[in-house]
Amino acid sequence: MSTSLTPDEFARRASQEIRSAKKDLAELTRLKLADNTVVVFLSDNGMSHKAEADRELAAPDWARRNLHGLRGHKATVWENGIRVPLLVRWPGRITPGERKQFGAVEDVLPTILDLADL
Repeated sequence: MSTSLTPDEFARRASQEIRSAKKDLAELTRLKLADNTVVVFLSDNGMSHKAEADRELAAPDWARRNLHGLRGHKATVWENGIRVPLLVRWPGRITPGERKQFGAVEDVLPTILDLADL
């Protein structure tokens, strides 16, 4: 089974994720919980360099997936293996905007526990 997505398939899946997140945020607002809820979105790390378990991606397909030309892939210590999006929303406590500092997934749970005074 191929794990390679066409641009249209990728866009459909990303759109579905966005619709789902919007629905969840709307429900938090409806329940009047949005201001007291920390919402965290964290993705999986990197992309696979495999089209299938036993076959590497062809160069054009890899170039299409690796839009920023980063080194490495999933299971490597290069950028493509460790960089992930991390979005955090907490109205009134976290100012919206982009941050340049590094974080690690290992920091997320302890930070949330600290925020919850646990």
